[in-house]
Amino acid sequence: MDDYIVLANEPPPPPPPKPIEGVQIPRFKIPGEPERYRLPAAAIEGARTERLPHPKTVHFRFRTRSVSATGAFVDSYHPNVLRLRIHPSSAQRVIGLVTNLFPRRICSFVKSAFPEWFLPDNLILKKERDGKEDEYGDPDELMDMEVKAYKKLKSLQGIVIPNFYGQVRFNEARAIILQDIGGVSLAEPAGATLDFDTFSTLLQECCCALQSCGVTPEDHQLGNFVLVENKIMAVDLEMVSFDKPTEYTRTSMWNGITWMARLYRDRRAYLRKQGLLEAA
Repeated sequence: MDDYIVLANEPPPPPPPKPIEGVQIPRFKIPGEPERYRLPAAAIEGARTERLPHPKTVHFRFRTRSVSATGAFVDSYHPNVLRLRIHPSSAQRVIGLVTNLFPRRICSFVKSAFPEWFLPDNLILKKERDGKEDEYGDPDELMDMEVKAYKKLKSLQGIVIPNFYGQVRFNEARAIILQDIGGVSLAEPAGATLDFDTFSTLLQECCCALQSCGVTPEDHQLGNFVLVENKIMAVDLEMVSFDKPTEYTRTSMWNGITWMARLYRDRRAYLRKQGLLEAA
């Protein structure tokens, strides 16, 4: 029989995790510094006319599908991360049309069982780092850590972190396929326009959500977080810890956000001197 019998002395299921509360951080105001910044008109116009990185055609196999795409590096700081534009195939179109004829439950099951045939047009492909980099650690261990984090944070995918579609081999190395969430990095000029209160609030909301699911970020760098409309999302989960006690997570959050606030302050001051930001 497929029915389940609940015994009288069987313990009740564990309650859902309680949200981790935020922390108060110091204000890092530089005397004479504006409260808010904006992009100068010249910087906005330059971004419109900026040449995109030279695209190239890439191929890889994802489960039962051979995928072709046009890809380019997301920026000069992440040579292991490509933004892809998937080339649709005849097989993909046929499978999509046939699947949509099924009842909703069957359609959902097929899409869940064979995600490779229902990928969005735009994706991020993140390859493991080349070589044994002492600064970051063993590439295989970092990739294992990130995959474990994405699986543990499944309920937050598409909300606080990108959707995780799976693992592939690319250029004889491991890689993962992620949702292209768009937005701008907090290290970029367009991501450095938040006031400190908003910066702290949005970053804490992101970190609290991660920690409520048992994942604590340990690499507090501006480039690991992206401003997407009115929220901040985490995009690098290579260096995290799992299921730490509340005291540890609160201390880690205070240290991490305080450190990032200093980085954000200094980054804004630098970009202003370079003419890439101006007082709002």
